[in-house]
Formats: sequence, structure tokens, C-alpha cells
Amino acid sequence: MMLVHFPSALLPVSLIADFAAIFYGENNFYLFAFYSAVVGTAFGWLALLFGVIDLLSIPPEHSAFNKALIHGGLNFFWLILFSVYTVMEIKTYPEIGYSSLKLIVKIAVVTGLLFSNFLGGELVLKFGIGKKE
Repeated sequence: MMLVHFPSALLPVSLIADFAAIFYGENNFYLFAFYSAVVGTAFGWLALLFGVIDLLSIPPEHSAFNKALIHGGLNFFWLILFSVYTVMEIKTYPEIGYSSLKLIVKIAVVTGLLFSNFLGGELVLKFGIGKKE
């Protein structure tokens, strides 16, 4: 369960660093945003693997199963979008910087990620999914 905290923190931090770069005009914030996105995406794929393992441990008749499918499906969708974004950033590295389209995509993906992580938190707190006794 601790693994999910890395992408859940690093991907929004990447967006915050982009805003800091725009506000302060400092390219080091873009570099920080880039590395946060790369590491957050990598940990996201690892977290997805363990999320699938948790999903497979829930019986289909359990009341949490449908919510887990929605949570996992949304996170998979956001992770694919963020992965595409990150690959595009890697291809242009070391030329990193601001673009309105990149910022809009990142805002949408991070907002969606925060919502689906809310569902994941509910799975852990309400149903005990992913907790080790």
C-alpha cells in the first residue's frame, strides 16, 4: 500500500513545479517537474501491478469489487495519459519548458488522478482492501 503514495504525490508535485516555473521564470522548476513526472510514472506502473493483485483478491460478489474496478480503471486511464505525456517529455529532453497544451493535459490528468485516488482511499479505509493484518 505504501507504494501508491509515490505516484499520488509526485504527479501532482510535477504540476505544482510547472506552475512555479511559470510564476518564477526559473527553469530548474521545469527540470524538477520533469523528473517528478518520470519517477511518478514509473512508480505508478509498479503501483498498478500491486493494485491488480489486490483487485484479484476481492471476491466479485463483495460490495467493494465494483468500486475497485472503477478505481483501478480510472487510475489505469490516467496512468496511460501521464505515460504518454512523460514519453513526449523524454523525447524532447533536455528541451523542457512550458506549453499551454501540456499544462492543460497535466491539469486534467492530475485532477482525475486525485478523484480516483479518493476512491482508492475509500477502498482502504471503508473496506480494508490492501491492508496487511
